[in-house]
Amino acid sequence: MKTSQAGRILTLYIYLLNGQTLNKQQIAAEFHCSEKAIQRDISFLKSFLADTGIHGDLVYNALDKGYQFIKKEDLQQQQTVLVLSKILFDSRAFNKTDITLLLDSLIEPLSRNEKQAVLPLLSNEKLFYTPLQHDQALIAKIWDFSRYINKKQTIAIDYQRADKKWVTRTILPYSLIFSEYYFYLICYNAKYSSHLIYRIDRIKSYHISKEKIYLEAKEKIEEGEFRKMSQFMLSGQATTIRFAFTGIVEAALDRLPTARIISQNDKETIIEADVYGDGVIMWLLSQGSRAHLLSPPSMVEKLKAEVLKMNEFYC
Repeated sequence: MKTSQAGRILTLYIYLLNGQTLNKQQIAAEFHCSEKAIQRDISFLKSFLADTGIHGDLVYNALDKGYQFIKKEDLQQQQTVLVLSKILFDSRAFNKTDITLLLDSLIEPLSRNEKQAVLPLLSNEKLFYTPLQHDQALIAKIWDFSRYINKKQTIAIDYQRADKKWVTRTILPYSLIFSEYYFYLICYNAKYSSHLIYRIDRIKSYHISKEKIYLEAKEKIEEGEFRKMSQFMLSGQATTIRFAFTGIVEAALDRLPTARIISQNDKETIIEADVYGDGVIMWLLSQGSRAHLLSPPSMVEKLKAEVLKMNEFYC
């Protein structure tokens, strides 16, 4: 027995509110009508939802081959999970066990329909995800170091330097940041009276130290300022550089958050930036002939020496 269009639309609306997927073929068979009639009903419901200001929309789910009612807040949640998952994949910072735990924690709160919408968008990247070479579990370390920072606790660490040598250091960590694929601790080392940076994947073991290191808040390096001024997380003294640039200016300004344009003409742009240490040399070298460092003289000499070393490979 056929149902009137009004009764059919009301029934479909109830189905949608209950989280059911509207497959045109199945619904047409249920109501003994054509698929075109069901498509008109769906179009009516889409207009109804738009006109009444109900915070949601009908979205076609290719996996289930049907329409679902997605609340705007639910859609925003799906979009958030998608964006955060993409960032996690691109970071490559976590091994496969950690990345699975993080993705599961993001996806688990979603409803069945929401999972069906999000999971196909992530499956390919999850399959081909390649972690960094150290392949270490980091979640527990990040948690522990964050707690040490919060409690202002001095810790002792066994650390492998870039030259592969192991050292033991007693430090006061006061900031943990992520940059260029890695997580770093910014710490104060009382022995050297210096603010130093340690990659947490290179910390083999750590424990709370009996020694106490105290540091006034005003003596700490501001995390936000350090992030803006440090390139490739290489520590050093604060300085101002000036260089001539013939590449895409927007790219230079994005890479160096403290950068400012001093002058500009048809041939080049003169840019100044405040930086920490010599890490910026690596970026300048990556720009080839598009970047010409003008000052400070000490950094110009370091850059020249590096270029001469490189030139020996190709002579």
